[in-house]
Amino acid sequence: GRELGGLLLAMTMIATYGSASSFIGGPGIAYNMGLGWVLLSAIQVVTGYIVLTVIGKKFAIIARKMEAITLIDYLKGRYNNKAVVILSALCIIIFLFSATVAQWVGGGRLIESLTGLSYTTALFLFTFSVLVYVLIGGFRAVALSDTLLGIIMLVGTTIILIATVIAGGGIEKIMQELVQINPNLITPFGADGSLTKSYVTSFWILIGIGVVGLPQISVRAMSYKNSKAMHQALIIGTVVVGTIMIGMHLTGVFARVVLPGITVPDKVMPLLAMEVLPPWLAGVFLAAPMAAIMSTVNSLLLLVSSSIIKDIYVNYINKDAADSTIK
Repeated sequence: GRELGGLLLAMTMIATYGSASSFIGGPGIAYNMGLGWVLLSAIQVVTGYIVLTVIGKKFAIIARKMEAITLIDYLKGRYNNKAVVILSALCIIIFLFSATVAQWVGGGRLIESLTGLSYTTALFLFTFSVLVYVLIGGFRAVALSDTLLGIIMLVGTTIILIATVIAGGGIEKIMQELVQINPNLITPFGADGSLTKSYVTSFWILIGIGVVGLPQISVRAMSYKNSKAMHQALIIGTVVVGTIMIGMHLTGVFARVVLPGITVPDKVMPLLAMEVLPPWLAGVFLAAPMAAIMSTVNSLLLLVSSSIIKDIYVNYINKDAADSTIK
């Protein structure tokens, strides 16, 4: 429902937007590309601001007048076209459910690597834990869990960045070492010069502006309690997402000095954590990518289930369905 305060709104949007790529894939690419990739990722700092100003101030106001709860509700009220509603719902069900598959696998693999359990057992534990609070608690439970997961992501980022800077002998020394490895690592164009203006511009448009079109993000931008909560979320969200995105990608670049010679980008952050942190603290950090995966999964799962039940079943199959049946 529309009852999220500033902190909950900001953190659930951040946790939903952030995924394993924010903690594993992105820093791994930054390890190879240098500071140019940090600059490329900087557009993500303002994504929350863009979403809330574009959707929160315009889209949500109209949605409230229509009493629309989901994105499909909005499309139904706006176009009053059965084909548009069903096609949109099917797109969400098919493509977003497909997107959850990779996250299920990622969560299972991460638990497997951390605990030594078999992949099947790890996948079952991950799936069960997510399904329990999504099915029982609904959107409110997801928002609350996302807040906790977002805090874990923020703490994990801060820990690994500080530890990496210390292990590298300070920022000044790290920069000197990067220049010795490859002077292009500290330029905006990447280690191999591939980050051209056209590449950066297209990336910024896709990631910075294209995020407005993500259903799992837009439904959250509609959920603020009042205008005060939305403005609080603008500030909190921008600061936190900036810390996570810039911090993680900087850490990936700095890791080039601390652990040179890593050939598999996805191994950079796990290996770095084990190198610069004591085992227990490395475990705290590795909880961050797990939090990112869980928050993405629960958001996509909730969106897919609402499209099946509310947007298709209730709208066109059984309009008089009782609440107990829907639940």
